[in-house]
Amino acid sequence: MGGLAVISTDLPFHRKIHSSYNIGFIVGQENNPREIVARVNDMVRDEEKLAKYKMNARMVAEKELNWEQQEIKLFKTYGEVMVACGKS
Repeated sequence: MGGLAVISTDLPFHRKIHSSYNIGFIVGQENNPREIVARVNDMVRDEEKLAKYKMNARMVAEKELNWEQQEIKLFKTYGEVMVACGKS
């Protein structure tokens, strides 16, 4: 919600979010400090790209990746588990 560009470790969920929403950079799973610094420098050097990442991050947080939307998914999952366990 802060409208910040994101640098994430290359994990499947992070890669999916980054490729879906174009919110920043991915770094290797070893989290090499030099690679992280390089990605931060890439961000601050390209003000236009940084602004786009920030705008995309804010938009996805407002519309999709927020507690209100995740709550709906969570309760749906709880309901499915209860039905599967015969507790409905």
